[in-house]
Amino acid sequence: MRNAWRESRAGLMPGYGSFLVLLFVTGCAAVTVTTSANALVQLHADAPLRGRVLSVHCLVLLGGTPTGAPLVGLVSDALGARFTLVVGGVISLVTALVLSVAFARRTRRRIRVTEPTPVTRPPVASGRSKRERQPDL
Repeated sequence: MRNAWRESRAGLMPGYGSFLVLLFVTGCAAVTVTTSANALVQLHADAPLRGRVLSVHCLVLLGGTPTGAPLVGLVSDALGARFTLVVGGVISLVTALVLSVAFARRTRRRIRVTEPTPVTRPPVASGRSKRERQPDL
C-alpha cells in the first residue's frame, strides 16, 4: 500500500500538497488553452464553413482519447504512474519545442527583407536656396 501511494504522486512532485497545486495550475492552463483555441477557430473560420471547421477541431481535440487513454493505461500499468507522467511531460515538451521551431521558420520565410537602393546622386533641392531666404539688411 505504501509503495502504491508513492507511485501515485505526479512524476517529479515531492509531496501531495505540491501535486495538488500543480494539478490546479495545469487544469487552469488546460481550460484556458481549450477556450482560446475554440474561440480562435470560431472567429477565423468563414461563416459557411464554421460548423465543418468546428467538427474537425473537436475531432482532433477529442479524437485521440479512445486510443490514447488505453495506451497510457498500459504503459502506466507496466512501468508505473510516475514514469508515465514523466514520459508524457517529456513528449509534450519535445512536441511544443519542435512546433515552435517549425512555426518560427515558417514565419521567417514570409518576411522579405529588401536591400535599400543605393543613392547615385544627392537629391535636388527645390525652391530657393538658404542664402536667398535670408532677408537683406
